[in-house]
Amino acid sequence: MSTEPNWPAQRSRRSTVAAQFGADRADLMAWALTTADPLADAVVDEIHEQGRTVRVALATGIARPTPCGPGSTAWSRSSTASRSKHPRR
Repeated sequence: MSTEPNWPAQRSRRSTVAAQFGADRADLMAWALTTADPLADAVVDEIHEQGRTVRVALATGIARPTPCGPGSTAWSRSSTASRSKHPRR
């Protein structure tokens, strides 16, 4: 595989990626593959440990995310609770 500095050896050669997508995209790919993402790493670990249960839960959450912003039921309950604890003056 590649011996180019900062290039993940388990992926295609940088020169191959650069020839197909351009040097800028190859640099972006190198950055993306070597940048830590603790949340993504934790999800992958759970998928490997728990298997199908976690894959199904993840797929369900992606397909039907829980609304959590202005206008959502969860936001309204949270906002109402917050107002009752701290009334406006």
